[in-house]
Amino acid sequence: DMHDAFMFESTGLIEVGRHCTTEELNPLFRHPSALTEPSDDVRDAVNSICVDPHDVSLWVSAMSDFLAQPFVYQSGATNVSTTATEALKLGRGVSQDYAHIAISMCRQVGIPARYVNGFMIGEGATHAWIEYYDNGAWMAFDPTNNKAVDDNYIKIAQGRDFNDCSINRGRFCGITQQSIN
Repeated sequence: DMHDAFMFESTGLIEVGRHCTTEELNPLFRHPSALTEPSDDVRDAVNSICVDPHDVSLWVSAMSDFLAQPFVYQSGATNVSTTATEALKLGRGVSQDYAHIAISMCRQVGIPARYVNGFMIGEGATHAWIEYYDNGAWMAFDPTNNKAVDDNYIKIAQGRDFNDCSINRGRFCGITQQSIN
């Protein structure tokens, strides 16, 4: 039988207050991925940050301050396959672009970093941020909003970049429309 609609609802329990996760480092998060491969533009951006990357938290904060200056949040300027280098050159993008650039820059100076996808309370849409590895723990930081992650964030998935942890991915056969409310 043909259907006119498919609807589902998901519920769960959210644990807040864990913005620092102690765990062994997976070396996978030290190396570039398809969307975070460094370029001369990324290296130039890294070289403009005058903070010693051995002070990891201070360096990440300075890197985010750097991104806040020339980079503009603009929906529709990029898509899910836009690389960190492309977004940095364009100078605009969305949270996934901020995250990809931040991850690329962190990894360039030897700071392991990973992509996090989830929700930010009050936004009404998915949001992306990063976690960087410092002294045996993953620390959550939002380069789009230039601040440490707090209890207003709901983490759903983590990976090397967007390709590892897209929140909604699927396949339709035939003529159809999709919406998420």
